[in-house]
Amino acid sequence: MKYNLGCGLNPIQGYVNVDYKAWKGVDLVMDLNKEWNIPGDSADEILASHVIEHIDSIEHFMRESHRVLKLDGLIVIRTPFGNSFDAMCDFTHKRPIYPETFGSFFQEDNTLFRTRSLQESDLPKFKYVSSVVVPNWWIMKKPKFIHNLACKFRNYIPNIIQHFEIQMKKV
Repeated sequence: MKYNLGCGLNPIQGYVNVDYKAWKGVDLVMDLNKEWNIPGDSADEILASHVIEHIDSIEHFMRESHRVLKLDGLIVIRTPFGNSFDAMCDFTHKRPIYPETFGSFFQEDNTLFRTRSLQESDLPKFKYVSSVVVPNWWIMKKPKFIHNLACKFRNYIPNIIQHFEIQMKKV
């Protein structure tokens, strides 16, 4: 099974489309802030596109994702980059989120995100697969070296990066 969490008005064919409201195309109405009504070890893939920034607890979201994913199941999270205007200007966003936000959930230390796995913690563990940052449109029109420099300093200059995607697998 593949789940599209927080699908809103954008259900995807081939996925079980989940949202807190019964919009057209929603297959399962569920509050992601509570225990999920999805059987454990049942999901091959979870897509969470622009939903995690609205969730009360990232830890709860990651625990439930880990519970419902099959071993080696994939979770794809897309969200506004923490210091982008998209992240800051929507009052329904609970907190800014960065790729580094997920570092404590990695099975191994990950120098890419300058984080160390909390091996001794009881947090669910995932294997890092990939991540992509999407620069804002005005950066895309600059020469390649400006683009690379901007991405390197993305945490320090507001609105350089608009969104990001991170992919992880359950271990």
